[in-house]
Amino acid sequence: MRYIVLPQAILAMLPPLGNLLVDLLKATSLVSLITLSDLTFEGKILQGTLGHPLEIFALVLVIYFVLNFGLTRLVRLLERRVSYGQGIGRIAREVTVT
Repeated sequence: MRYIVLPQAILAMLPPLGNLLVDLLKATSLVSLITLSDLTFEGKILQGTLGHPLEIFALVLVIYFVLNFGLTRLVRLLERRVSYGQGIGRIAREVTVT
């Protein structure tokens, strides 16, 4: 089970897990509508005290982008590590090159 089923299950699980993590991170910004504190809510507080809404929300945008980009890169790295030796990456490269 550990050597046959689990590697295949992890390989099949990683792409949906990456999508779920990105969706979960996006949903946390929607949680601010229910009065829970998150990054967007803190940006609104800073805008109210400091002004400069463009700069503050541009920074919030960059932070969300960095978090999402990091999550997707981490999931891709895990996918490559799990699929090593199975020929999946090699087949995908051959298809895209030709």
